Amino acid sequence: MRATRMTPLEALRTLDENRAVHDLEVELFNFEPTLLNSGKLRYEAAGGYHDDIVMALALAYSEASHIPREPLVEVIELRPPLRAGESREGNFTWHRIG
Repeated sequence: MRATRMTPLEALRTLDENRAVHDLEVELFNFEPTLLNSGKLRYEAAGGYHDDIVMALALAYSEASHIPREPLVEVIELRPPLRAGESREGNFTWHRIG
């Protein structure tokens, strides 16, 4: 079996994805609270670091958390084992809750 090689564009995309994950890890690690004179906390990047990605992620999550979601539950009825030649195809039923 011959090993497949990545094209230069695939390699660049992988590098970009790895760098994005690395950048997010660095920002999260250096994102810290600062106690203000008022007694409130302000969250920001430590000196010399950025917090753009962390703030974008926080804003996206904040907005996405308000979108109503309907849970989807799969109900599987337990029945005796099949006999030779029997079929239970199509016996799964999906139910929406809410």
